[in-house]
Parts: sequence; C-alpha cells; structure tokens
Amino acid sequence: MPYEGHQDECFSVEDQRFCYSDFEIAPGFHNATSHGGPIHSGLPVRIAYRDGRILRLDIPKDQTLTPAESAAVTSQREWQWQRRSENDPVLQRMNTAALFTAICWTLWWNLQWRRVMRFWAKPPYKLWVQVMFRVFFALNFFGAVIGFIRQLVLHPLTQQDVFPTMQIAATMCSVVAIMSAFWLWMAHRRDTKAAAGP
Repeated sequence: MPYEGHQDECFSVEDQRFCYSDFEIAPGFHNATSHGGPIHSGLPVRIAYRDGRILRLDIPKDQTLTPAESAAVTSQREWQWQRRSENDPVLQRMNTAALFTAICWTLWWNLQWRRVMRFWAKPPYKLWVQVMFRVFFALNFFGAVIGFIRQLVLHPLTQQDVFPTMQIAATMCSVVAIMSAFWLWMAHRRDTKAAAGP
C-alpha cells in the first residue's frame, strides 16, 4: 500500500490471501508496511483469522521491527510521498485551483457579509456578532491570498499548466457558487414560511 493509501496492502499465506489498509476503520490487523507495519516478503507468520480479517498475527521476535525502526520507515515513506506530491503536476494544478477558489469564495464572504452570516446564524445580529464575523471573514480571505501566493512561488504555473488550472478553478468556483446559492435559497424559503405562520 502506498503511504497515501488508494490501494490495499495484500499478502498470501499458502492459499489464503489477506488485504488491509491503515485507512480503513475495521477490526483486526491493518498496519501496512508503508506505515511501519511488520509484513515483508518471506516473513514466517502464524495467523488467526475469520472471513479474511486478521484477528491475531504472530511473528518471530527476531523478525519484528523496533518502535524506532517502525517510526523511521513511516517517516521515510511520508517523505517519499511528499516528494511525489510536489512533483505531480496534476496535484499542483488542483491545489492552485482550490486556493484560487478559496480566494473567490472568501472575497464573496467579505462583500456580501450580511447574507453569508446566515450560513452560521439567524438575524437579527448584535453589533459584536457582526464585528466578529467581519474579522473572521477578513482573516479567511487574507489566509487564502497568502496560501495562493505561496503555492505560486513554490510551484509556478508553466504556460501549459495555465489553461487546465483555469478549467479546474472554474469548475470548483461553479460548484461552490451553486451550493451557496442553493443554501441561501433554502434559508430564504424557510424564513418566508416562518413569516407566513402556521
């Protein structure tokens, strides 16, 4: 299993195959090698299992990793995953587009702050509540801008990346806009019904 998941770790003992992942929430053994788990090719094991789930895993004492070795393996795999992520152009386009979307969304929060406050609270709003929300919205906007600038400094867009990144950002912005419009429409409908009475 790669450090980031998306694929189970599997091994076989005679004709019985076992598959598991650190990312699944299930009983039984699920500690993959990439996260410091003990399994490796040729390791002698004794397994108690049911329905393909490992209930108990016995490994010879001289074949197990120490906690320090296990932590070192996990740290190494995490570093390798981070290097792969930094060099993955698709992931960098997604990150850049997501941060641009965050700028657009938080800018809308700041421009339409009275409407956006309805995501969290019902009117009427006391003055201190309005001030707290305005500060919260401003901090989110500046955080998104700083994150976007950092992303562009660390991973500048090449000429071939610009158009695909814009397409992803347009899609993300559209989804966020539709979700926000739907929520505001629902809130308006609820308020209209409440004002009309039973």
